[in-house]
Amino acid sequence: MSVPLALLLLACSGDGATGPGKEGGSDDTSGPADTHPLVPDAYADAWDVESLGCEDATVYWAFTGAIDAAGALSGEETWYWFFPEAGWDADCADTFDVTAVEEPTPIADDACNSCDRDFTAAFVLNEDKRNCPFDGYESLLDNDTTDRIDEEAYTLALMLDTDPLGGEPGETSVWSYAQDDRDADTWIQRAVSAGMFAPDVADETDGPGTLTWARSEGLCVTIEEQ
Repeated sequence: MSVPLALLLLACSGDGATGPGKEGGSDDTSGPADTHPLVPDAYADAWDVESLGCEDATVYWAFTGAIDAAGALSGEETWYWFFPEAGWDADCADTFDVTAVEEPTPIADDACNSCDRDFTAAFVLNEDKRNCPFDGYESLLDNDTTDRIDEEAYTLALMLDTDPLGGEPGETSVWSYAQDDRDADTWIQRAVSAGMFAPDVADETDGPGTLTWARSEGLCVTIEEQ
């Protein structure tokens, strides 16, 4: 199975990417009927937790972290998986650790002319915060089907536009690309996520501060039985 990462750009339309093989159930995530226990409060009214627009699964991701005074970015990006089965018991979340250094983008054809901060990031699945009962992120992240050993990093390029056209103060567009595992010179766009950057010193967007971003549209993923 090999799926171009470009498919990650598809919103919930029934024609999504092919993803991990499903092996079984997950931890019980049942909760109050009106509030999904997995979803961060900020996205409770925005995400399709019933997976109404996708046949197999709807996936969102959200990052929380910071940039320090030396330009190092660190934090966690959590992937939330929602399935159309009745109830929420099958839904789950996996967390990736993200660490990055600020440096010129490695992408030769830089698509984000307005981005003012560039990072190269290591993206590692945190086995201690892994709750989904399947494998296969390789097909979604680096256009390969070779299983990665535990804690082997994917390489991402992150580009931040801290002053997007028409945006409110603090709003930040986050462009992210994954390095193709078969060709180190190829970078495949993962998404343009909506984010917020709060600098430690007001208006100094080139300094330290807290950073969040999230995928605003659900990604349809087809689950292959193993």
